[in-house]
Amino acid sequence: MVGVYENINDFRVNNGCVTSADGTTIGYIQAGNGPSLVIVHGSLQCSADWTRALPHLAKHFTCYVMDRRGRGNSGDSEEYSLNKEYEDLKAVLEIAGSDAFVFGHSYGGICALETARTLPISKLAIYEPPLPAYKSVTAHALEAYKKAVATAQNEQVLITGLTHFLRMSEDSLSIFRNSKGWQKSIDLTPTWTREIHVIDELEMGVKRFSSIKSPTLLLSSSNSLKHHVEPVEALHGTLPNATRVTIPDQGHNAHLTAPALLSEIISDFLLT
Repeated sequence: MVGVYENINDFRVNNGCVTSADGTTIGYIQAGNGPSLVIVHGSLQCSADWTRALPHLAKHFTCYVMDRRGRGNSGDSEEYSLNKEYEDLKAVLEIAGSDAFVFGHSYGGICALETARTLPISKLAIYEPPLPAYKSVTAHALEAYKKAVATAQNEQVLITGLTHFLRMSEDSLSIFRNSKGWQKSIDLTPTWTREIHVIDELEMGVKRFSSIKSPTLLLSSSNSLKHHVEPVEALHGTLPNATRVTIPDQGHNAHLTAPALLSEIISDFLLT
């Protein structure tokens, strides 16, 4: 279903929604003209976090930026699993078209890879998915995180996760806590908690995705921490049709810090 147009950051987008297999409404924003590109955002984010990159990507693609379930214009359900994410992305792809490209950032990259195990995606672009490539992503701090969750204090849960899972420094954490995005991240912490549990339950390594034959762009950034880069290295050695590119002078969120550069790299791969 297509809704009304609105302006986001002085850029005109269209609001739409689809219904996933379990009846949950999945919202998206649509903009641009050209081949279809479905964008799957990461943890603690939503479609609005892609509005800096969207004007650049919309020059080349008809973009569909999902709100993954539990945030933005999407609904939610009591039951959550990686299969739910697959069903949600599949529903958006039915609108975008069978030849649509898919880009997944961070946890959204895991969702995109999981979908590509079943659906024939024409081309994929994956940016630093937090997979347990060589060791558990969460085990070293999962108990501390569960303890924080048990207190039902989302801010402390967020701080624990950022410190232990993302290895955020005290200086970076202080800057983040004083930013406009801090409260939004607190509000989204329950969705991050369930995503962390999914990651913790994944088998070690990346062989799960070895059957993916789609041409796949694997992205990492030169300033990213080791635990963000290792899954990209592992996937590059596992996927049969993968290309690896390093984004210079950036970290884990180049769609926010260098949207034009990231868009250029994605476009060059998908359109050739």
